[in-house]
Amino acid sequence: MPDKDGTVAVGWDGKLSKPAVDGNTITYRDAVAKGADLVLTARPNGFTRDVVLRTRPQGAVKVTLPVILPKGKSYGRAADGRPLLR
Repeated sequence: MPDKDGTVAVGWDGKLSKPAVDGNTITYRDAVAKGADLVLTARPNGFTRDVVLRTRPQGAVKVTLPVILPKGKSYGRAADGRPLLR
């Protein structure tokens, strides 16, 4: 997302599979772990990213999404828990 101060980006650590596109939704099967998909949905004001577990994991599942910010910007949480770019 570009803005007047630079570009804000959300990255992904690891290789993504070929995406399956359905309308405004892109699904990367097994991107998180076997049986765990990364799903991106375009919205009018941005996008959402979800992890869909198709099978019960055998252990803990950890998802890391690096956020790249322009100088002077910070990333935190709003009072209601939603992500907030400052």
